[in-house]
Amino acid sequence: MPKAQKILLHYAFPERLGPEISERFPDIELMQCSSCEGLASALHAFTPDICFSIREVGKSDIIRNALMNANSLKWIANGGSGTDHLGAWDPKKLTVTNAAGAASDVMAQYVIGAVFSFNMNFPQFCADKIARRWRSEASVSDLTTKSILIIGLGKIGQAIARLARRVGLRVVSVDVNPEPPVCVDQHVTPKMLLSVVNDADFVTVCVPSNSSTRGMIDASVLQAMKPDAVFINVGRGDLVDEKALFAALKERSIKGAALDVFATEPLATDSPLWGLDNVMLSPHCSSVFDGWERNAIRMFCNNIERWQANLPLQNVVDPLENSLQNGARNDET
Repeated sequence: MPKAQKILLHYAFPERLGPEISERFPDIELMQCSSCEGLASALHAFTPDICFSIREVGKSDIIRNALMNANSLKWIANGGSGTDHLGAWDPKKLTVTNAAGAASDVMAQYVIGAVFSFNMNFPQFCADKIARRWRSEASVSDLTTKSILIIGLGKIGQAIARLARRVGLRVVSVDVNPEPPVCVDQHVTPKMLLSVVNDADFVTVCVPSNSSTRGMIDASVLQAMKPDAVFINVGRGDLVDEKALFAALKERSIKGAALDVFATEPLATDSPLWGLDNVMLSPHCSSVFDGWERNAIRMFCNNIERWQANLPLQNVVDPLENSLQNGARNDET
C-alpha cells in the first residue's frame, strides 16, 4: 500500500476531525469539504489518496457518484458503519473501510433504554397524562422475567447482548454465524427465526441491509410475535415491512415499537407512524452522541498507521456483499 499523502475530510463539520489527524500525521496534506454538493469538485481539484466520508441523510446518490468517479482515490474510509449507499467497487483498485464499533455501546444503551421504557409502560403513562386519564389497573413489569431476541450479532448486537445480560434479560440471538459469543443464552441461524420470535418479549434488529435481509421483518414475523412483545429497530428501515408493522401496531397485535430508522428518511410528516401512541420515534440518532466523531476518527487514524506500515486495514468492507446493498458484517448507522 502506498503512503497516504493527501486526505479529504468530507463531513458537515470537518473541522471537528482535522486536528487529530494533523497532530498524529503532520506530513499528510488535508483538505476539508463540508457539503455533499461540493464533494465531486473537491475530489477533482485535490486528487486525494484517501477520503474520510460521513454520509448525509438524503444525499446518498450524490456521495456515491462523487466517490466512485474519483480516480485518485485508493481508500474510502466511511465514518459510519453502513456502506449500502456506496454500491459496488473494484477491490483491486479501491479499498473501503467503515467505523463499525464506534457507536456500538451507546446504541446498545438506546435499545435497553427502549426496553426499560416499554417494560415500565412509560409510553402508556405519557398517553394517559396527555388524556388526563387515571387507570387504577395500570402496572409495571419485572425485567428479570423477560427475554430479548437480537437479530444480528455484529458489534452492535454483541454490545446489546452484553448489556441485556447485565440488566437480567435472557438473551436469544439470530445470526448467520453458527458460533455464538458467550454473552447469549440461545443462538439460532436465520432459518430458525420464526421458531424463536414467538417467545421473545423484546425483538431488536441490527443486521445490515442486503438482498437477504431487506424485508425480513414481514407480516409473518410480526404475526408470530407475542401480543405484549416490543419491536426495536436500530438497523435499517428497509429491513421491515413498514405497512405490516403499522398494521400490527395499530391493531395492537404487538405492544409497541421503538424505531430509529425508516425506509424513507426523513420520515414524512404524513406517515401514519407519527400518530400511534405505542410507538417511540427518533430521527436516526441512536449512534449520534457526544464523542462518536472522536471514536470514528481515532479508528481512522489507527488505520492510517496500518496503511502506512503496509499492514492489513481493520473493518474492510466486502465489495461483493456491498454490491447487494450491504457492508461486510456492518450493523451500525
